[in-house]
Amino acid sequence: MKYAFCSEVFKTPIDETIRSLAEIGFDGIEIAPFNVAENIEDVTSQQRAEIRKTAEEAGIEIVGLHWLLVSPKGLHITTPDDDLRKKSWDFVKSLGQFCSDVGGKVMILGSPGQRNLVDGDTHEQAIERVIDPLREVGEFLSRVNVKLLLEPLDPEQTDFLYRAVDAVELAQRVDHPQVGYMMD
Repeated sequence: MKYAFCSEVFKTPIDETIRSLAEIGFDGIEIAPFNVAENIEDVTSQQRAEIRKTAEEAGIEIVGLHWLLVSPKGLHITTPDDDLRKKSWDFVKSLGQFCSDVGGKVMILGSPGQRNLVDGDTHEQAIERVIDPLREVGEFLSRVNVKLLLEPLDPEQTDFLYRAVDAVELAQRVDHPQVGYMMD
């Protein structure tokens, strides 16, 4: 059995966090992108290579990413605002590229505040707004060998995908091998 830990608990630069986890005895790290940069698109290819090298030298596997949409501020994937929704899903693709660049294989879509229903929306309206973008993201992720897993979160955190059955059904409706679900 292998053990990985989430980066957001540490308040240190990501290279220091990786080395600390190795010292403690963990096998892997799940990176919260906001622990690397406010906007992951600003992280250069050289910086990405350094993160990957640091993990390899420390003997830590970069499992992937989680808390995907915390930063930059203002992202939202179920909003009726077409432009904002497109910007948010395009950012998920950027995260997929970053994940691949640092050696990760999985992205966990939690981010409760960035997926909550907008006032007046129904769950089904939000579902309809995310199906096609999830397929499009899946196509991109197949090229970088990363999977996106939908994470049901409790109803105190979000009002969208808070039941396991909802995450499973959405993944089935999207019907793409790079889009699945996880139970935490």
